Amino acid sequence: MHGGGKNWYYVIKDTPFDISKLKSKRRYVVLQGERNFEIRLIHAEDYKEELYSVVCDSLSAYPKKYRPVNPSKENFISSLNSSSLKDRLYGAFYRDTGKLCGYAFIHIRKKVIDFSILKTIPSFEKLQVNAALIYGILLDCNDLLSSGFYICDGSKSVFHETNFQDYLEKYFAFRKAYVDLHIVYNPKYRFTFKVLYRLRFLFYKLDSIRLIHKLNAIFKMQECAIEKL
Repeated sequence: MHGGGKNWYYVIKDTPFDISKLKSKRRYVVLQGERNFEIRLIHAEDYKEELYSVVCDSLSAYPKKYRPVNPSKENFISSLNSSSLKDRLYGAFYRDTGKLCGYAFIHIRKKVIDFSILKTIPSFEKLQVNAALIYGILLDCNDLLSSGFYICDGSKSVFHETNFQDYLEKYFAFRKAYVDLHIVYNPKYRFTFKVLYRLRFLFYKLDSIRLIHKLNAIFKMQECAIEKL
């Protein structure tokens, strides 16, 4: 299948966020999150136990076919301990109790603000903890967005079943930046994959199997690629 043009994209935000431009119902959701949670910059070492609890609770809600194994506490904390002054770790604290209910990690390089990680406790999502975190990050980064930086949430999602990128567009004025996708295969496996690709619709029916789900993600990328297989 020949793709390209309007088939592959990154989800970005390259303008300052102005909450007054949201529709009233969407603005209410974002402000509900702000009322319920305080967002502040934190250091991973100061919240080891709380952060680890959040990530384990968050991963437990993933579908089994791509649910990762919980990381070791040491490796997890190490991944959030950055030596770069340009990296920022945000915590979302429930105002009623002070409990850490979510966190987000961004990495700033050149003019790009990578939205690397956002994890929250599922039972607090109805209180709009995700909205609170994103709103807090945008307020903190608005000066950068005004000076030529942009936030990148990554490319089109083919592995995770999520509406998060649609949510970013709807509530926070992110947009799709379309690009051409080129895939280069190892010559040793190209023919095998070509045969499997022709049978991909059979594999799609078996998507609940973890290994096949991973293979299907590559099929979906190939469907969007510029070059035919």
